[in-house]
Amino acid sequence: MSLTEISRTAASTTEMGHGFSPNESARVSPASNWTDSVSEGDVEFRLRTPSQRYLSFKSGIDCVTGFSLLVITSPVILMLAAIVRCTSEGPAIYRQRRVGKDGQIFELLKLRSMVRNAEAPGKPVWCSTNDLRITKVGRVLRKLHLDELPQLWNVAKGEMSLVGPRPERPEICINLEEEISGYHDRHQVKPGITGLAQVNLPPDQTIEDVQRKQILDLRYIEEANAWLDLRMILATTLRMIGLKGGTVMKLMCLCRRNYLQQQLETKPEVLKQDDESSHSFESVQPSESPRLPR
Repeated sequence: MSLTEISRTAASTTEMGHGFSPNESARVSPASNWTDSVSEGDVEFRLRTPSQRYLSFKSGIDCVTGFSLLVITSPVILMLAAIVRCTSEGPAIYRQRRVGKDGQIFELLKLRSMVRNAEAPGKPVWCSTNDLRITKVGRVLRKLHLDELPQLWNVAKGEMSLVGPRPERPEICINLEEEISGYHDRHQVKPGITGLAQVNLPPDQTIEDVQRKQILDLRYIEEANAWLDLRMILATTLRMIGLKGGTVMKLMCLCRRNYLQQQLETKPEVLKQDDESSHSFESVQPSESPRLPR
């Protein structure tokens, strides 16, 4: 599916008041596989793994923790918002539609790190290495992950979790489902500010990057527990204060690179081999026209 077709689809569904058409909603909402049913006579037993039990009550903890952290970090967020607003034109905090648990659409909050009009209307584009659309202040915010702090509001509202797969835009999700088998399985849980894929791998720039993160996102769903979440939150905090990623990974025992390599070697079918694949979301080169601050 081309970007033009995706944009038209997104635009038409937005007019209907939700992120996806009925058919697309069915595609985004993953089949429930949280429990295995075992029938014995007229009795049905529900078997749940430890990770599923943990994920079932994690939401309440996230809301309380997210609100508490939002209160604590609010002075920092306000200060950073003022710096962003004073150093470039445009709002300091912007909203962007993302796909959450079970395909529900919500508005994610972030401190603005790019120039104004960084994307043409209806043309979602991934950020590239040394992307010239990123402001000087934005580059620092991204390096220290401070641009993510406003998402604590999304956590407090119950739309996100502190730990989980990163939420993607609905326009891009439609394309990724065409490229990656079972892509929407990651939507079984709430998206997170940080996660197993985020601490192990760099930001997405290609379909193959998303494939690798998909493997780790599903791995997190399988082994989710409070100790794992705590280690990822601590790892993210340490990276925010300047520690190198490799050092943090070893310190917190979070490296899953060997597991990832094994999965890529044994399950090559995860990435659909489609010769007609558009791979539409490649990094774009900055245009020759003057850049406007966002």
